[in-house]
Amino acid sequence: FERGEPIWMLPYQNHNINVLMISYVIPLYKDGEEIGVVGMDIDYSVIMEMVKNIRIYESGYAFLSSQDDSIDKILSDRNQSVVIQSLENGMDLLLVVPTEEINNDAKRLVRQISIAIFVICIFFVVVAVVVSRHIVRPLQELNLATQKIVSGDLSISLTPTTNDEVGALTKNFQITVNHL
Repeated sequence: FERGEPIWMLPYQNHNINVLMISYVIPLYKDGEEIGVVGMDIDYSVIMEMVKNIRIYESGYAFLSSQDDSIDKILSDRNQSVVIQSLENGMDLLLVVPTEEINNDAKRLVRQISIAIFVICIFFVVVAVVVSRHIVRPLQELNLATQKIVSGDLSISLTPTTNDEVGALTKNFQITVNHL
């Protein structure tokens, strides 16, 4: 109340009704002089239930803290990731989740991408083999025909299978063999 601002009080046990409470109080002033205090008490178990119901990933959890040593203990565990949000009431809301759970999504994505890359590579290898066979087969047939001619066999019959340069070469080669 030193500056005349509203404050949150830390949780305390109200012995009159035997309830753990947290209070928000606002000082009232008239002509610069404090004339009273208005506040509200909140059953702390309601807040704790809301915090307890916070779920992060599979086994992550949340809790409220007003002491730094509980935070230090959590932060010293390297297997957990912690997000700390300071609240207006002076407490900290801590969200704690095992680092492995956070990394699971990334690992699953890496696996899926790796499988997709592997499948795509296999597909392109198959396509490359089929295309190369399609291109090489007419050249192999011309090579065999040339070997037959060299050995004196002119009874070859070549039929162009493509309409490109290799097909034109095959056609002209057959014409040459026919002239011979």
